[in-house]
This record gives sequence, C-alpha cells and structure tokens, in this order.
Amino acid sequence: MRESSLSLMFRLVLPIAALLLPYAPAGYALEAAVAAQQVDVGLRSIVSPIDAENHIRIGVRIEDLEGDTIFDFHGDRELVLASNNKLFTTAAALLVLPSDYRWHTRSYLTDQTLRVVGGGDPSLRKIGERDVPEQYLASLAKVLKKQGVTRLERVELDATAFDDQYRHPLWPVDQSQKTYCAPMSALSLHGGCTQVNFRNGGFSTALPLGGSVEWRKSDKAFDSLSAWLGKDDFQIHVRRPRSGRSSSVQFAMKNPLEVFRVWIREGLKRHGVAVDDVVILDQESVAANSLAGQQALHDWPSVWNILDVVTACNKVSDNYLAENLMKTIAMEVHGSGSYPRGLQAIQEIFPRHEIEGLEFAQADGSGMARQAGDPVNTSTPADLCQLLREMALREQGAAFFDSLPIAGVEGRLGTRFRNAAFKPQRVHAKTGFIAGASSLSGYLLMPNEEILVFSIVVNFNNKNPNTNNARFKKMQEQLLERLIRNAM
Repeated sequence: MRESSLSLMFRLVLPIAALLLPYAPAGYALEAAVAAQQVDVGLRSIVSPIDAENHIRIGVRIEDLEGDTIFDFHGDRELVLASNNKLFTTAAALLVLPSDYRWHTRSYLTDQTLRVVGGGDPSLRKIGERDVPEQYLASLAKVLKKQGVTRLERVELDATAFDDQYRHPLWPVDQSQKTYCAPMSALSLHGGCTQVNFRNGGFSTALPLGGSVEWRKSDKAFDSLSAWLGKDDFQIHVRRPRSGRSSSVQFAMKNPLEVFRVWIREGLKRHGVAVDDVVILDQESVAANSLAGQQALHDWPSVWNILDVVTACNKVSDNYLAENLMKTIAMEVHGSGSYPRGLQAIQEIFPRHEIEGLEFAQADGSGMARQAGDPVNTSTPADLCQLLREMALREQGAAFFDSLPIAGVEGRLGTRFRNAAFKPQRVHAKTGFIAGASSLSGYLLMPNEEILVFSIVVNFNNKNPNTNNARFKKMQEQLLERLIRNAM
C-alpha cells in the first residue's frame, strides 16, 4: 500500500519540528490563537446542541504538537473511553517492550513426560492461508520423534504465565460468546474463538478436536447458519441454513486452556505421537516441579512480534489482543500476567518514560469492561491528546502512529471520512464504541501540512432513541471537516 501523506509527514516532518518548535517565530502563537478563535464558533455550533440534549455528555480537545489548544469543548471531562482505552495499552506496550519482542511456547522433555510452557503467544491461529497451530504441532512432533519418542505417558500444560481469569469480570455476561468477548490464556488457540463450518450438508469445527465435540443439531432449517456453545466448549448447537449453501460462523469459547488440552492430545496423535494423558498444572505444581536450568527441547517463537500485535489491536480494535498486551506487560514488568499487575504496570510506564501527569483509570486493556453507576476505563480528551502528542515525539511514535487505521482505507475507519476534504488520507485515528460510549482520537494532517492531535468522546444513555452511534460518527466527521475547510 502506498504510504499516506500524513504518514510521510509524520516520519519526515516531526523530527525537524521537534527541534524547531522552541525557535518558532513570535507571531506563530498569535496566528494560531486567531485561527482557533475563527473556527471556535463553527465547531461549537456542531457539538453544543447535541451536548445540550438529555443524557448526552461530550468532550472534545484539538491541539497542535506544541500543546496549544485549537479547540476545546469540555476537554477536561472524565468520560468512558470504550476502545480508545486501547491507546494507553498499546502505547505502554511499545514503550516497555522491544520492537522485536516475541512470545515463546517452550516444551521440556523428562523421561516420558512433556511439559508445554505457554508464554501467551497470540499468533497460534490461522493467519491468511497459514495454519500456524498445525505448523506448531508438526514441528513439536518432529522434534519428539527425532528423540525417538512416539508415545508420551503425560503432557503437562503450564499456562501460569497469565492468571486463570480468562475474561474480565466486568465484561457483559450476555455477550460472552461474541468474538469480541473471547477468553484468553497463556496457551490459547485462534484468539479464543472457534469456527463452525457447514459444507456439503455437514458440520465441522475449525479446531480438529476428534470425537470430543457433541453436536446438537436442529431438525429445522433457518435463514442462515447459526451455532453456539452449550454446557461447555465441546457441546455445540447448530442450525443449518435453509439455502444449503456452504457457510461459516465464529463464536468465543468458554475455557481456552481446556480446548488446548484436548487439541494437543488429538494433534500429536495425528502427527504420530500418542499421548496417554494431558493435565493442566496450577501454580503450586509448577513451583514444586521447577524446570530451572533445564534446556527446552522445543522453542516455538510467535509468528507475530509486538509491532504486529499492536497494529492488529488498533486497526481492527481486537479486544483479545489488547488483553494479551496488558497481561504480557504485567508478566514482563512484574513477573505475573494478571489484571491487577497489568493495570499497575501501565500506570508506572508513562512516568518512567517522562510522560508525566496522565490521568486515566483502566479496568482492562481493551475498554470492553463497563459498570453501571461507577464508570471504568475513563480519562479525558485532554489526556488522550497529551498521550498522542507525547508519543509523536518519541522513538516509538512512528510505530504507534502506523498502528492507527487510515480513514477511508482500512480497519474500523475503512468506510468513513471519504469526503474530498479528508484526502489524501488526512486522518489516522482509533475508534471506540460500547453501549453508552463513542470515541475517536488520533492525528489530523491540516492543509498547511501542520499535524494536529484530537480526541472526541461521547457518553450517553443508550436507551434514548437519539443516542445512536451513527449520529455521533457523523458529528466526528463534521467537526474535523469544518476544521479542515476553515484552513483551506
């Protein structure tokens, strides 16, 4: 893909701008203030009437890279961020983890026992045409057979790098089988999801689990294929499509580690290594049977590095990857991949990298958590703008910038900001939406080639018929278009 104008400006202009800002002409600030005053009335006319409605609260902040305010509308309001929460998670990950960071799944052989130690690899999934889990199994089986092992008495799964809280407790229970609520373990497959395929009148799962799956099939046909979990990950209810055409449907699993347990037993068998038993180890068992000093028989690095995961996390707003990043940060900083340690680590990272004064209250890494009466995952548009500015002037800024969707081109912004005013690709930003919150924050290239940062956050009562996200998306585009056209 051809690099956008804004991307080129970000890479070429920012290093120079960082040096020249202290020496800007005396009239620069005055000109900026006059321009801000001219656009203020127009922008305020877009946002004020909506904010005045019952059960709607809006915060907007637009700044230049020096921190001067171009426009402010309650920019210091503390608001629920939805997926703009991922900006804090991904920025922290880039600051604390090296750009070549990879997760590892290591296996150790002792007599006829194989211990598989998970490091949280998020790339054990199909990536394009590449079936990474099958490649991992083939590689592991090959190494075992090279050692003369064609039968294992026991496979031990050590997933204690992350805690066993697979989903955050404040995630909506009624949406637990949605792919955006997928559970996560240090040993997980396919991003915590599975897929049911309907082909030639029959059903199958993307995960080869042998005879473990109990199919509950409806006798009736429906408009489209549907599938969901019953009492566990291996009881799958399905309804065939009336058309009889091949189709697929995805949903989240309940216990990713239990699925991994069945999958590795069946998978090693397919690759010529029989397994008598597979057990899941707890913290006490791992501590009592330490592998310290033992060399791994098999070391499988993740297909994705940290830059790949941050980019996928932000461009498609992947909640699973955001939670993985939070627990990875916790594991690397505090030695324990848990939510409390992850939240603590992210709060500590920014001051350590001289990003002072950010105020944000995270509950999880993605922004999916919500709580009635006591909002979580909150911050202000002003703090989001500070984060965007601070990251822009750091070594990791280009990677952070590149991880955001290009409006009108890709990700969650692929079909938005297509008016002529936004060309060529003037907006790189992170979207956000959950029931009660809509947000958009990122970078904007102005016609004079100045780069601005912006954050637009709306909180609302979703029972009000006027509080639909399409309306707030339109407002976001109107604000930025008015700002651009005023500068032409």
